[in-house]
Amino acid sequence: MAVKKAPKRNVEEEGWEDVEVDQFKFTDVGDQVEGILTKKGTSSFNTGSYTVALDDENSVSILGSVGLDQKLAGIPEGTLIRATLIELKPLPGGKTFKVYQVQRKTA
Repeated sequence: MAVKKAPKRNVEEEGWEDVEVDQFKFTDVGDQVEGILTKKGTSSFNTGSYTVALDDENSVSILGSVGLDQKLAGIPEGTLIRATLIELKPLPGGKTFKVYQVQRKTA
């Protein structure tokens, strides 16, 4: 097998535009994202991968975790959600378990 590198191109000349989605990471208690859950998938780390549209032009990508994946499992794409990091629980070995509150708009 071989690796073939594509030639470098000036994409602006060809009429292409970069699409960027910011990565949102819950780090501090109170961190929150609210928007339409537009995409659910699985990351290469075997956790959930989610895209949340904040408005018509801006979206964020969120890498899941055990706690977040469990709460988002039953929520279908297209639902208005709000996810908030509400607690950081210390675990043995210096790790931290993140506790989330996930809400969905029902009306």
